[in-house]
Amino acid sequence: MGPKVNSISPLLGMKSGNTLLTINGSGFQPGGISSNILCIFGDKAVVAKLETINGPVPNEEVTCKSPASTHMGSVPFYITVGIDRYLKSPSFYFHYVEDFAVHSISPENYDGGSVEVSLLGDNFLETEAIVCRFGSVDVRANYVEKREITCASPSRRSGDLPIYLSII
Repeated sequence: MGPKVNSISPLLGMKSGNTLLTINGSGFQPGGISSNILCIFGDKAVVAKLETINGPVPNEEVTCKSPASTHMGSVPFYITVGIDRYLKSPSFYFHYVEDFAVHSISPENYDGGSVEVSLLGDNFLETEAIVCRFGSVDVRANYVEKREITCASPSRRSGDLPIYLSII
């Protein structure tokens, strides 16, 4: 019997790649032996990392980063453990989208928290999977339209803090 996948998130990422996927489940270490685990996006394979989460119900978490793609659209997503491929008839698909482009951020000073920050650019999506990352703090992004996203800045100390858009 192969691994049991409980969830995969996100199943959406930019063409440039590097979207971190988290696969929750169990059975990724058959017989307690660590195996080579790969995430396969269409015909591209990347090495995955396994972590055991201790709790009332032991769980395993596999993470991998999506490879770059030359086109937008869906590709079958598979997991391999050792030489065995699981999710043989793909019940999961990873969807590549055009990369975001941020052209401006206003206001430039968003000290104090709860300041609505507007990011203007291209290729924004209407999805709950997009966050604004202020330093290391993620805040849910609000889709306004394809060229605008807004976020409420988190409370923090004064000083410059980089802001990024990310898919989680």
